[in-house]
Amino acid sequence: MNRLSRLVVWLLVSALAAAVLSPWVYMAVQWLNQHCPSGSLNYLARHPFTRYFNRVFQVFLVSGILAEIFISRREGNGLRMSDFGLAGPPAWKRIAAGAGSSILFMFLYAAATVFFGWHILRPNLSPGAEFGRFIPILATAIGVATAEELFFRGYFLSLCKQRMRFARAVLINVAFFALIHSIRPIKGHILETVDGTSGFRVLGLLLVPFTHPEQMIGGVLVLAAVAVILCWSVQRTGNVYLAIGLHAGWIIALKENFSLTQCQVSWPSWVLGGGDLSQGTLALLPLLCHFLILRAWLHPSK
Repeated sequence: MNRLSRLVVWLLVSALAAAVLSPWVYMAVQWLNQHCPSGSLNYLARHPFTRYFNRVFQVFLVSGILAEIFISRREGNGLRMSDFGLAGPPAWKRIAAGAGSSILFMFLYAAATVFFGWHILRPNLSPGAEFGRFIPILATAIGVATAEELFFRGYFLSLCKQRMRFARAVLINVAFFALIHSIRPIKGHILETVDGTSGFRVLGLLLVPFTHPEQMIGGVLVLAAVAVILCWSVQRTGNVYLAIGLHAGWIIALKENFSLTQCQVSWPSWVLGGGDLSQGTLALLPLLCHFLILRAWLHPSK
């Protein structure tokens, strides 16, 4: 079985493991918080069950990749840093350029939505509270962007490129990236109680969005455009540093906009996203402009 096949199998195993184990991890944390209370346990206990499901899934997925590294070394074909898109020295300037440009373009787009009255600033905004929210947003952006780019545009794209042409590898990457990010419970679907079967109920809730395609189309198109830009940036630069910056900047801009503004128009969610810029097709305009600027900047040399 080749690496790509093993990865697909392990994704399914990780999902099954999350369904089986996450309820027991959740209930164990709740029990410990009741009998041995502490600040850290209280913080963990307040997280929704879906986050436990996600974390167990991620732990199993990462452990599978680490096992793949060990197996490949035993087979005399050890993975290299370049297999994760980490070729060359860390390009901090490229990371910063990616993050700064993403924030700039999405900020201009968000400002335009306020200017035209589609969004308004939330009332009673507190600078102190907003700064307090920015720190976890920044930490989330750095962690998520780094992990996802190392996996999607580093490891996974590298595996696909070993077995197929770049264009087909990008199509598979785009489809997989959009699918993974679209499989999530829609708003209003929560688990009131957690028991041993809750993990399997979450698996069912993850498929609920597919019964409402009109609510997914905007987000899927935006995710696809983002994935294409990120794959292109890795191919053009030879590493994931620019992609990490771009990804982190988009996350910061989207989360800050969601925190600072609220939607004022009753358009279909696929147009403006209902307040979430990543879910509306209008976000394709700043993404296209951003891509054209990046293409001009990186052409003709890396």
